[in-house]
Amino acid sequence: MRFGTMASQMRTRAGPSPWVWLISAVLHAWVLFQWPAWQAQAAPSPRWQVQVQTDSPSSDLRPNPSPRTALPTPATLLTEPAQPREATRPASPETRAPTSQTTPTAPTSPALPSLETEADVAAQPHTDTLLAQAKPAVAGVSAPSATSAAPSAASGFRAPTGARLRYDLQGIAKGFGYSAKAELLWQPDASQYEARLEVSHFLLGSRVQTSLGQITIEGLAPRRFGDKVRSEQAAHFQRDKGLITYSANTPDTPLLAGMQDRLSVFIQISGMLLAEPQRWGSGAVMSFTTTGARDSEPWAFQVTGMEQLKMPYGNLEALRLVRQEEKQYDQRVELWMAPSLEHLPVRIRITQTSGDQVDLLLRSKAPPSASP
Repeated sequence: MRFGTMASQMRTRAGPSPWVWLISAVLHAWVLFQWPAWQAQAAPSPRWQVQVQTDSPSSDLRPNPSPRTALPTPATLLTEPAQPREATRPASPETRAPTSQTTPTAPTSPALPSLETEADVAAQPHTDTLLAQAKPAVAGVSAPSATSAAPSAASGFRAPTGARLRYDLQGIAKGFGYSAKAELLWQPDASQYEARLEVSHFLLGSRVQTSLGQITIEGLAPRRFGDKVRSEQAAHFQRDKGLITYSANTPDTPLLAGMQDRLSVFIQISGMLLAEPQRWGSGAVMSFTTTGARDSEPWAFQVTGMEQLKMPYGNLEALRLVRQEEKQYDQRVELWMAPSLEHLPVRIRITQTSGDQVDLLLRSKAPPSASP
């Protein structure tokens, strides 16, 4: 019993068996051989990497505030010029996508009378179309020169003296009648001129059209035309470039001979009648190319003859001219020019194809310096 215990202790002190050492060596060698492969398998594969990129909030992703809508009013006076379309800010490269967006347009409030046609907003004429449609300038009227000259009766134009004309306005809008006030200021100064037409209503506010330019031998040479309701849109006559440009960013228009704006054309007709009244008998036609604050188009007025008028100003004899309509949406413009008042307009009636109408009737005439 004692001998067995001692033998067991001797085996334990002698250490492990040689087989144990052999197996351990083989296992260590195998582990060392497989270790690089295990490391490659444990490393993350690039194709499973996900890159998360967060961008700071951009103003391009913020919702646009809803446009303010104008309060409806019982009646309208006339269609105002369309407002320039607001440019859309380009999207950032991270958020840009081939999507189509439509900018909502707030309904416009009723506007005051103007010489804009109903087709001005529906379709903007192209420059090539304007060149094709534009009629020749009135006989005897050539391109205005850059240097002004004193007006002459022999030239076919003589500017009337300055005046402040006040009108009573009667109108129809969507079947409702209304009344308003209007004033035309014509103020020549040597070789320069200023014209201003304002229509005002105590509820709807006012609308102002202005024309600035030169008085030449050939007639009026506008430099700038403005049309203002809430904000102003303007046409600029760039004679050095032969173009008319618009603040509304509509296409430029070629500057043709004898071209007028939609306010100066009234005074141009007065000056032509004043210079050569015998030339413009019944059936004669005055042709112009006129521009508004957004585009240009040909206007032709035919003389129909003398008429007797009963006006707030009194009884007047006036020569009636009617604009010849050429397109579907052309508005009808009628003018009555009184020889006793230097052929200035004593009545202006504008009728839309919808039936809306404005009728300006002369109430008083005063010098330009008279208080409004």
